[in-house]
Amino acid sequence: GVLVAARIASDKSWNAASNACQRAALTKARMAQEPAPEESPNLIPQVKLQPGPDDLELAGESDTQEDSEWSKSGSPESASTPEAQADKPNSKWADFPVEQWRSAVYVNRAYFGQLCSDTADFIVNIAEQVKLSGRRVSLVEVGCGTGEFVRETAETFRVAVGVDFNPHFIEFCKHEAADEGATRQRYVQGDACALVDLMKTEFPVHEGLFWDDVRVVACVGNTIGIIPQHLKAAVYKQMFELAGPSGIVIMAYWNAAWFGDAVQNFYHANPQLCGSFTGESINLGTTTLSTPSGYCTHWTSVSEARAVMDSLGAEIISLKQKGKGVLVAARIASDKSWNAASNACQRAALTKARMAQEPAPEESPNLIPQVKLQPGLDDLELAGESDTQEDSEWSKSGSPESASTPEAQADKPNSKWADFPVEQWRSAVYVNRAYFGQLCSDTADFIVNIAEQVKLSGRRVSLVEVGCGTGEFVRETAETFRVAVGVDFNPHFIEFCKHEAADEGATRQRYVQGDACALVDLMKTEFPVHEGLFWDDVRVVACVGNTIGIIPQHLKAAVYKQMFELAGPSGIVIMAYWNAAWFGDAVQNFYHANPQLCGSFTGESINLGTTTLSTPSGYCTHWTSVSEARAVMDSLGAEIISLKQKGKGVLVAARCLD
Repeated sequence: GVLVAARIASDKSWNAASNACQRAALTKARMAQEPAPEESPNLIPQVKLQPGPDDLELAGESDTQEDSEWSKSGSPESASTPEAQADKPNSKWADFPVEQWRSAVYVNRAYFGQLCSDTADFIVNIAEQVKLSGRRVSLVEVGCGTGEFVRETAETFRVAVGVDFNPHFIEFCKHEAADEGATRQRYVQGDACALVDLMKTEFPVHEGLFWDDVRVVACVGNTIGIIPQHLKAAVYKQMFELAGPSGIVIMAYWNAAWFGDAVQNFYHANPQLCGSFTGESINLGTTTLSTPSGYCTHWTSVSEARAVMDSLGAEIISLKQKGKGVLVAARIASDKSWNAASNACQRAALTKARMAQEPAPEESPNLIPQVKLQPGLDDLELAGESDTQEDSEWSKSGSPESASTPEAQADKPNSKWADFPVEQWRSAVYVNRAYFGQLCSDTADFIVNIAEQVKLSGRRVSLVEVGCGTGEFVRETAETFRVAVGVDFNPHFIEFCKHEAADEGATRQRYVQGDACALVDLMKTEFPVHEGLFWDDVRVVACVGNTIGIIPQHLKAAVYKQMFELAGPSGIVIMAYWNAAWFGDAVQNFYHANPQLCGSFTGESINLGTTTLSTPSGYCTHWTSVSEARAVMDSLGAEIISLKQKGKGVLVAARCLD
């Protein structure tokens, strides 16, 4: 459908509209005969606006964001006058090529497509509500780039104005508007910190056009997120001043909850946007990325967006969290409220400065690493896996390598894995469930479905989980199997599991304490071969919850070898890896949000290239891609029966034919 709501305000306005239509038709016919300009995509950073000078800070925003090379070399701060610009012929922003910017826009659309639509809908919906009240509405976009947003929404407004500091962008926008016969669109080159004066020059106040309207002043695409902290207040102030008491300021921030995902799957995957970088460029605490190229961007949380508006004395009309975006519509009620806002900003800056001098509270995290299995010894490497993962403190202090015998264990009474408390582990399980709930269900369904297919062929099936922890997975799936066995090195975990099984009268469940690199011998001791139980069955040997991801690289092969040997030619090995595509999101919203899991850490602990996190506490985890999982199975000579990417997991079922 094509849905239209319209009205004619007066005969005079209809005549003006009719004349405008005729002029647009003539312009379009003339321009249609001219050749279109060629494009040559060269991708560039996702930044559009250069603010003016102001050292006022806003409450709720990070004060760690420094001036980037982008702002220093091309902002009005360094080149806001023709004279200054002449002194800087290579100023990045003033001379940024249109073709490069347009190419970056296409990359943006691939990652932010839904947010672009949501932002347009949000602003258009507000404009329509204003029009229903009988008022006319005009739009100003601050930092319009090459005009995509203005062109998309212009027909909603009496006039839609794009402002940008880059003259090449503005020339491009004007040419596009002429091609389309788009008489509602205007494009103005200038400094966003002189926004009101720019508009007074473009639209003389005495003429009424634009100034008689409700003015929507928007800053979208996280333009505000790349402005150095001490410059932002000047931009906000000009936006609210231009909107006036009856106008509306709209901010489209990029959502801080998606920062980790974007660092991995947007910025790191597209180094042409902001240059190559490593973990040192990432600040999860402030959700800020500062790359060696000088590019700096800050992502904003819902609470921070609210705090910014509060510090400005603005009334929030609407605040919505829409996927990767935080969309805010706000207004300043009067000059009095703006003065209050200015005072609030100053108070916030003073408070922040004072608090910066106070010592931070000490942390005493009870570390509960997201690990369950201690492998045995083997220096064999597997194809497709990173060789940069070092032995972690967890493996050194509690693995079978350092304490695989009672004698060795006696020498290490504080071995982390052997003595890890059940209560701490159970606490970690609950945190896991909050983040990995769907994957836990998907993993159980994947394994149970395979077991059911085997049973339909007339065979019995038994399960062994390698690294069972406190037995959650075994208890959840045990009824599907003839016998379900959990193996873990921690004797406290095993005692807990046995106690839980006894309480439930769960006769199918067995729990065995021991070294996973002696898995076959452990099972032969638990189930004597001559008795037939377990050994006559199709054996499913599983390692779930990314247990394999925390094992140091040179130890993994021994675990895989034992698992496939135990499964035998007719059995099945199942691996539930954590999906490398979700690594960035997990670093922010799982590990960093829950320091009790692996200890506090900074960007230096993050390796996006290998999707590995190595924290100062010694905890180390690796997340696995689909291609890497396939390469591991190939290197083992295993046939993949099924490989599925299920949200945060990569699930693999395989067998060895030998």
